[in-house]
Amino acid sequence: MSLPVLAPVLGVLGLLMAFAVYRYVVAQPAGSGPMIEIADAIESGAMAFLRKEYSILVWFIVVVAVLLGFGIGSRTALAFISGAICSMLAGFIGMKAATKANVRTAQAARTLGRDKALAVAFFGGSVMGLTIAALGMLGLGLFFLRWPDPVIISGFAMGASSIALFARVGGGIYTKSADVGADLVGKVEAGIPEDDPRNPAVIADNVGDNVGDVAGMGADLFESYVGSIVAAIAIGSALPNPISMMLLPLVFVMAGFCSSAAGVLSMGFLQRMDPQAALRNATLIAAGILIVLSWVVTRVMEVGPAPFWAVLSGLLAGAAIGYFTERYTSGTRVEEIAESSKTGSATNIITGIAVGAWMVGRWRRLRRTLDAFGWAELALAITLLVSMLFYERVPYWFMRLASVLARRPEVYPLYEFVQSLICFAVMFVPTVCLGMTLPLVSRIATATSNP
Repeated sequence: MSLPVLAPVLGVLGLLMAFAVYRYVVAQPAGSGPMIEIADAIESGAMAFLRKEYSILVWFIVVVAVLLGFGIGSRTALAFISGAICSMLAGFIGMKAATKANVRTAQAARTLGRDKALAVAFFGGSVMGLTIAALGMLGLGLFFLRWPDPVIISGFAMGASSIALFARVGGGIYTKSADVGADLVGKVEAGIPEDDPRNPAVIADNVGDNVGDVAGMGADLFESYVGSIVAAIAIGSALPNPISMMLLPLVFVMAGFCSSAAGVLSMGFLQRMDPQAALRNATLIAAGILIVLSWVVTRVMEVGPAPFWAVLSGLLAGAAIGYFTERYTSGTRVEEIAESSKTGSATNIITGIAVGAWMVGRWRRLRRTLDAFGWAELALAITLLVSMLFYERVPYWFMRLASVLARRPEVYPLYEFVQSLICFAVMFVPTVCLGMTLPLVSRIATATSNP
């Protein structure tokens, strides 16, 4: 079987695996009568919202498809429609699984303990992940087999992006509206606690959590997933040996799907660990397998080691981001923020921002020096000064780049790389300065608040 044919085949197998995991989740006990009644109300509300939202988006898809058909071509319009349908399917299947898994996770935690609850919750969420990957491989693989043209394939990504925009924004607006409305009715008007079952608006709040954080996020993830693949395919079309270089992203995605499937299945024996460690280890297992498969892919396709090093650097960067995010959103950092809340909302806000900024630049020695001398105000002034001077130079750098490009067109491939470095520095330098300063301000504010 050739590699291009393998993509849609793996897509179908991925959908079958997602269906098998879904059946496992549904087979778990759903709890008592009141639990089932509340879960059914949440599920029916979420599905009603999704049906209404998709019925409106259908007209948008038709109009844009017609415009694409006249402006670019019927094949691109077909790809656009296919991408939109796959994006809607990803959100629908993911929310269907989530609304089923919610009550079953609660029942597992109530009767069987933490380990079983972790497994049910993890497998319930993995249905969407598997569906997103499978639909992406299936759609892109079929279009690559029939029309290996980046212009046509880009229509698939455009369809996914269009649905993600409306699903994420529409679901987010509903989520916040329901959340605020439930709080106002319950805590302000009725004087009952948040999420009290006596408040009917709590159902709307939970419906909002599903349509925004599940269906909307699913469409958003599908758009990012497909968009990154299509961007790599477009770049490959401009390189020597374009067919092989366009196929390479799809092969990497197939390797990633196999690695992710192994990571999902590993939760079967990882569930006995601490939940945080189990989730981390499942991700590391998938990443380790992908490293090996990526090396095999580059050797088999004879594209050189550069793509492998690109995949490896991305995996390491993702693992590092996950590690630091986990470290700064749990444990002692959260306890510090909770402790600062005792002295008021101001110190709570300052400490929270400080912990987030300190994650980017943690320079212990300089912080201790400034803390010892009490130069927090001076550090803050230096931060503002450096940021102002830095931002003033940014337009000058971009003008210099433009003048160089006008005289030397052959250096254009470096333009976007240099531009990315400048944009990164624009965000990084002020953030590092704030990371050094805000913890000191937090300590001083906390100290002065305590008598």
